[in-house]
Amino acid sequence: MQIQVSARRLDTSGRLRTHAERRLRSKLGRFSSRIINAPVMITKLNRSNGRSDTRCRIQVRIRGLTQIVVEEVGKNPYIAVDRAADKVRRAVVRKLDRARESRRYSVVL
Repeated sequence: MQIQVSARRLDTSGRLRTHAERRLRSKLGRFSSRIINAPVMITKLNRSNGRSDTRCRIQVRIRGLTQIVVEEVGKNPYIAVDRAADKVRRAVVRKLDRARESRRYSVVL
């Protein structure tokens, strides 16, 4: 599984990049043989009300299945990454369970 971390309007320090990679590997590690890649984009958002939030977008490409795209917003990049990693793990589990179930019931008569 390849993980590429990039950012817009934000400095992806070694610490943030390492945090994102570790978080994704811990959440998706057991599926690494099925996952082709997981690009992560972290973007600083400037809101009209003066607040500054961070969005984390993760795309996961699974062999033989459609890709999964998840976005989460947090007050800082670490919170956004954590939330997105949790959400993408749930989505991958759900997608793989559905694929397994459809193979189970696709018996040719």
